[in-house]
Amino acid sequence: MTARRRPAAVAILDDGPQATLFDPFAASLRRRGLRTARLTLRRPSLARIVRDKIFYSEVLRLRPERAAEALHSLFSRYQIVDVQLGEATLAGLDLSSGLAMTLAKGALSCAGSQPSILFDKFELNARLAGAGVLVPRQIAANTTSAGAAAAQLGLPLVVKRRVAEGGRAVHIAATPTEAEAALTRWPTGREDAFFQQHVYGDLVMYGVLLGETGPLVERCYRATELQRPCGPSGRIVMYDDPELARAGREISSIIGLRGLGQFDFVRDHEGRLWHIDANARCWGSMLAANAHAAGYLSAYARLLAGELPSADTGERTSAEVGIQPHALLSAAATGSWRRLAAEWRDFARFCRSGPGPGYGALIAIKAAAVLARRPMRRGRRSPDG
Repeated sequence: MTARRRPAAVAILDDGPQATLFDPFAASLRRRGLRTARLTLRRPSLARIVRDKIFYSEVLRLRPERAAEALHSLFSRYQIVDVQLGEATLAGLDLSSGLAMTLAKGALSCAGSQPSILFDKFELNARLAGAGVLVPRQIAANTTSAGAAAAQLGLPLVVKRRVAEGGRAVHIAATPTEAEAALTRWPTGREDAFFQQHVYGDLVMYGVLLGETGPLVERCYRATELQRPCGPSGRIVMYDDPELARAGREISSIIGLRGLGQFDFVRDHEGRLWHIDANARCWGSMLAANAHAAGYLSAYARLLAGELPSADTGERTSAEVGIQPHALLSAAATGSWRRLAAEWRDFARFCRSGPGPGYGALIAIKAAAVLARRPMRRGRRSPDG
């Protein structure tokens, strides 16, 4: 008698504020025939339970004393074809712990690097610098004072946590006193933080889906708006940038990346590209770009199914794209019917290409709640609104 084949599934470790990223990603995969399992380290709220029912095939709570048993059960029922690791949740783990290593074994992104390197911004930057990549100079915060770091790296001084996501643990300090104050806002203080040289320039990004033989889908982006200071992009322009693509491919090769990844750079006034961040997982610009003929999701699903998608590294669109659902909710908050109508069309395209009508209905309810709290106007509220 032939053994029953286990269904393919993508596991997603997510307890943090990145639900706006991982939820539509999970819904998009389910529409393409893949199961999804959300892994959590804490007890979910009622609202989170409702969202989990909509977006995930199942939810698995990893209690410390029974995590190994829970993962064994998951891996016995599903063929785990990839593990998406959210940095906010990883920050609560020892990256060299047995749990982190077990999860990393199932992650395509960790095929060529240990999680202790790939998700630790300080260690990854050190590895890239050692391979000749241009990265800002950095100093571990537990080895020096902010004043001494400023003397070496200059002002303003960038203060970062080693493991974090979405720019939530990044602060640009104008003075050493401000830098020291930033360290006190984080639970572990300076023990898992570092100081970094600030580089002036434009934020540009390279996003890629990598198979064993190279890029399957790749795009270059330029940020035209941020969701918050030091935060993820609010709007992007996709454009052709051979130099940026070469830099992204070089880093992919150094770290042995497979699957989904994005690399952020600052292009300074001399045209040099400084690598400042890496995301070895899905990212917001990927989902937005997928709605504009980037093709990430379908190629990713085919790759996980064992197929070899044809490479899509050619023609790009130069259209400006809003990062959803941030762009729609921001439009609702401006009080401009014109902007809301434009973002609604883009959001509808986003839902059709990815998460589907269920996700669209959920965000529409949230947008309606935002609208109910403020009056609407025919035009824009302000020149940049």
